[in-house]
Amino acid sequence: MEMDMDQIKVGIIGLGSVGSKVKQALDAHPAMEVAALCEQNLDLLHSHLGSSEGVAAYSDYRSLLEREQVDLIYLAVPPKHHHAIALDILRAGKHLLCEKPLANSVEEAEEMLAAADRAGVVHAMNFPTYYRPSGRALLNLVREGKLGAIRKIAIKAHFPQWPRSWQRNSWISSREQGGFVREVLPHFLQLAHRCFGKAGEIITRVEYPADSEACETGITAWMALTDGGNDPIPVLIDGLSQAGVKEEASLTIYGSEGTAQLIDWSGLRIGRAEEDFTELALEQHDHLLELVDHVARAIRGDHHDLITFREGLEVQRTLEMLRGN
Repeated sequence: MEMDMDQIKVGIIGLGSVGSKVKQALDAHPAMEVAALCEQNLDLLHSHLGSSEGVAAYSDYRSLLEREQVDLIYLAVPPKHHHAIALDILRAGKHLLCEKPLANSVEEAEEMLAAADRAGVVHAMNFPTYYRPSGRALLNLVREGKLGAIRKIAIKAHFPQWPRSWQRNSWISSREQGGFVREVLPHFLQLAHRCFGKAGEIITRVEYPADSEACETGITAWMALTDGGNDPIPVLIDGLSQAGVKEEASLTIYGSEGTAQLIDWSGLRIGRAEEDFTELALEQHDHLLELVDHVARAIRGDHHDLITFREGLEVQRTLEMLRGN
């Protein structure tokens, strides 16, 4: 991970729970220098400045873009703000690492991809499950044929309460831009798309509460993934919140020779016919630091493994179809 070239200067827009975690990875990477922070919550902004000597601080991202000579922007604001801010970042010619989902609609996501391509910059997304040891190992099991022919995929997202206790904020429970369908399913959709292709036919039923501003409380869906060559692979999606259930977020891939399940983000277990699941021992590493390393490699022109806006757009299309849009 050592790099001899000048450091890549980074501006961060948004310092919520996820943004703060990625900031730690950016701070830790030898090729990155966090030069500027932007956050409208001034208490939160000042709390980060205490451990970031010499870093410029802003409450308006436009001022950061006008005044700071940064190379890369990490955008970690709520989804409905991605589009407008990202277009300004790209017009300024900055490389862009964006949180998921890419945007708040397919149309916005398409415009963001087109703008990134015009700008000729590195564009990438933070889908952290892809970089976790569990996500890497799951995809390897499939690619190496360890599960045999893939028969079916199941995605489960159960939450006794949404949002969860550590997620309380002004938007994550809103119908406009929140909900577990937007926040949780993209992690699994990205993995499924990367391995099995695009979504074709989709049948979906989304449950909403009486409050017209509140997010969904359930989803039951079926879709088919196809890479244009092999037979489509069916995907079953079971999502539920505000219910008497145990919290579980899982992606299960059923094959003719075995079944693999990624559960609660870090766990991976495998089962065979007439056998219980066995937890796989995985060598752990900092998955966010790996993401940042790939961003640095892309900016340097080296080999990298990034999830670009193009892949983010495919996830957005599937997401909006699942939501019935």
